[in-house]
Amino acid sequence: MLLFSKKDLILNADSDTNIIIITGVSGAGKTTMANELKDKIKYEIISFDILFNYELEREPNDLENEIITSFLKKYPKYKDFSKNKNSKTVCTDFYLFVEEYVNKNNIKILFDGAFFMNKIDYKLFKKNKIIYKRTSILRCIINRQKRTTKVIKDKNYSFIRKMKEYYWSFRYSIKTVPEWIRTNNYFVKTINER
Repeated sequence: MLLFSKKDLILNADSDTNIIIITGVSGAGKTTMANELKDKIKYEIISFDILFNYELEREPNDLENEIITSFLKKYPKYKDFSKNKNSKTVCTDFYLFVEEYVNKNNIKILFDGAFFMNKIDYKLFKKNKIIYKRTSILRCIINRQKRTTKVIKDKNYSFIRKMKEYYWSFRYSIKTVPEWIRTNNYFVKTINER
């Protein structure tokens, strides 16, 4: 995955589950793929990013709002979940909650998020159909910058603040390359061991 992308990896392609997981590193195109698939297969989209209150490329949909509200009622200790973003526990609890919610309400979702790669034990979600976006790191950095640019342009920031945001976003993207490589290698190794 260093410089050149390989074909996306699809696991359990014949599985008929209520959840299709789309994962990959930040900027790989998970949300784009989910948006392309949702109307074709009649699934709702849930983004793992709602858990950490990140800048979504879109407003959270009604289902995401309902799920996050219900999750916080059940787990009030995660009320300030932005402080827990590196916690495997909060990610695992959120995944299990969504899985239970989906099965109880008999709905079908596309669940996209990078957190499936390194924050949740693979054994918990391996029965689902999984699409692993294998996008080159160079493409991921470009995609992240495009997303950041769009978010910044949509905000009413001063010119100076915009320039700071661009700089820090690009610096963060470059800084996370080794982490992306480690995460990718770990996830592929985990899949191969199954």
